[in-house]
Amino acid sequence: MKNEHPFLTGTSDYPLAVLLALEERPGMIELMETYYDQLSKSGFTKGNDLQFLSHILTLSSKENHQTLVQRAVDVLQAFKQKGIKPKTMYYPVIGMLALLSPELFEMKAIRELYEEMNGVKHFKWQKDMNVIMAVSFHINEKMGPSSLSETSLYTALESILQAQQAVMIAAMTASFAAASSSSNN
Repeated sequence: MKNEHPFLTGTSDYPLAVLLALEERPGMIELMETYYDQLSKSGFTKGNDLQFLSHILTLSSKENHQTLVQRAVDVLQAFKQKGIKPKTMYYPVIGMLALLSPELFEMKAIRELYEEMNGVKHFKWQKDMNVIMAVSFHINEKMGPSSLSETSLYTALESILQAQQAVMIAAMTASFAAASSSSNN
């Protein structure tokens, strides 16, 4: 990874690098590069978030790479169609949605949960986090506990979701603490 993208690869890539290393499949670096190049040609912005997206798609050993690229493009378009500007910070969740089988992906349900969270007093100022959380909840609901134990892909997705949720909780806690501190002054 570091050889292909020296300026993009850093400590934030370690957790996913470990998951990828556990896969022990030949040609994974080349596949990551294929995803990165094809996604950038399909409208995704180059950078660390696209690298992360390409790593997430590489976790799938069952799907053809063109199929996964098309699913990621379809998810990106679904975000746009539902009025959610697909920022680069959403690329990891776009990747996780692309790994779901198409019949499990429901952008309408994600949008509804996103809107509901935007209506809650403590969440309304965290719109970016609300998108990520809405997708995380949707994926958790669709995968279900029984399917999580069936494949390593779903185990990896659950690990990614848990890491993202920990980051979101830390960010929300800091945000609430800052808001509380400023209202007390």
